[in-house]
Amino acid sequence: MKNLIALLFLVISLNSLASVKITLFGMGQSQSIFRGAVTYSKPSAMLGPSFTFFDSIVLAGPNIFFKAGDRNKDSVTYKIGVRYIDDNVPMFVSESKNDFKNQRRNTIESYAEASYRFGWRNKFGFSTELMKEWKRHKKSMATFSAFAPILPFTSLKGTISLAQKEMNQYIYGPSGTSGVGFSSLNINTVIPFVPWEGIAMLGATQYWINKEANQNAEYIRGDDKNMNFYFRIIWNVL
Repeated sequence: MKNLIALLFLVISLNSLASVKITLFGMGQSQSIFRGAVTYSKPSAMLGPSFTFFDSIVLAGPNIFFKAGDRNKDSVTYKIGVRYIDDNVPMFVSESKNDFKNQRRNTIESYAEASYRFGWRNKFGFSTELMKEWKRHKKSMATFSAFAPILPFTSLKGTISLAQKEMNQYIYGPSGTSGVGFSSLNINTVIPFVPWEGIAMLGATQYWINKEANQNAEYIRGDDKNMNFYFRIIWNVL
């Protein structure tokens, strides 16, 4: 109880000193997938807060990033951040099993993302993300995406990755190779009419791991085509 009171006092103090927004985020998914590779094959869920300072700095769990631009208004938006990566068991999971799929050691990754949007309600666009790992191999990868609306509140997004050999080996296993790592196709529907100033998303992503060496690498073993169904909900708390 003392810790909870201290946390509430800290939040109120921060809100009085700076522009702070608090968001509660919940997600459920059919299985856990990391860049095309299944880590846990059973349904899981998570729940947690995120904090946004001055409308630009976001702290969400062990991840932090700076963002610039409004995706609903601006043609160009940017994001720069640092994320923590591990193969730990999800927060809420129907069944957890440590096996060949989740043997990656934890690491830290920095990234920079840029997006260009245009057309009807700024819903068409392209984006690229550059990532650099800092703890295990210090190599890089990039993803390239294109997205467009296909129905009211529904969009389609395609992504492909290119990575150095050591980066793909970290993701897929020691016998992985450089070049294209995964490609994916995502369909996402936004539900903007959620009580208490919330928003929900419902979608599915189909992943393909590319190149035979990556498909047969130690963490994959031929399981190179996978689909993930998900549900996400966001509430603005403060």
